[in-house]
Amino acid sequence: MILLVLFLFIQCSSGHKEEQLMKEAAIIHNEMVAQAEALEERLNGLSTDNSFPFSDSIHVWKSDLALWESELVEVPGNEEHHHKEGEHHHDHQQLNVTAAQMMVIQLELQRCLYVIVKRIDRADSSRK
Repeated sequence: MILLVLFLFIQCSSGHKEEQLMKEAAIIHNEMVAQAEALEERLNGLSTDNSFPFSDSIHVWKSDLALWESELVEVPGNEEHHHKEGEHHHDHQQLNVTAAQMMVIQLELQRCLYVIVKRIDRADSSRK
């Protein structure tokens, strides 16, 4: 009987940890999506700025961002978040992975987006 109670306690405890990790992964995911949308708007603004010296790079950065978006992985239980003025996108990949694996995936996607942002920031700051 004690072993059964201990087993159930451990299962509930690990279930709570899994749920917490998924919530944290969803927060990272949602922040990245918001950042990517702002970056897309920024690139659109730069593409109309005739004084921007790296206008040829804008197409490449937009392609990099589109590739990044195509690699997004949806966090289970986070399907109800919205993108761009209330639109809901269903095109994110959905993988059957553990919460820890999902966190690693979201952190890697965040790192990749950071690299894109830094490239644009460097080019944009060089003209000032």
